[in-house]
Amino acid sequence: MSDTPRTDAATRMAFSCEHMVEIEEAQKLERDLAQSKEANAGLMRACDNLESQLADMTKQRNHYKAACDQYSEDEMLCKLAEVTKQRDALAEALEELERTAGQSTLWDDPARHNARKALAAVKGGSHE
Repeated sequence: MSDTPRTDAATRMAFSCEHMVEIEEAQKLERDLAQSKEANAGLMRACDNLESQLADMTKQRNHYKAACDQYSEDEMLCKLAEVTKQRDALAEALEELERTAGQSTLWDDPARHNARKALAAVKGGSHE
């Protein structure tokens, strides 16, 4: 079985026993080949781009892993407790702002609504 069935099918026998392919068919085959080469080049560029992105992600993952590895579990819990304290201090400040803003006529309703949303987001003690 031939690996060029389209060319074989388009081949005609000439008078001197030479095999020939009609010009139109040869041009079509050549255009198909050029289109396939172009598509292949596009796929190769896409693969190169994806490989580059994967390398960047791997570097970033390794960076974060190294950063996490330098802390023990106790140190991470201490850092989490520190962040939680800061969050709680922010919640208290927002509550104070809400109390004092309620006494002011300059405090508009959208700003009060945003302060309440921010306060609701930090209340509850969850750090997830």
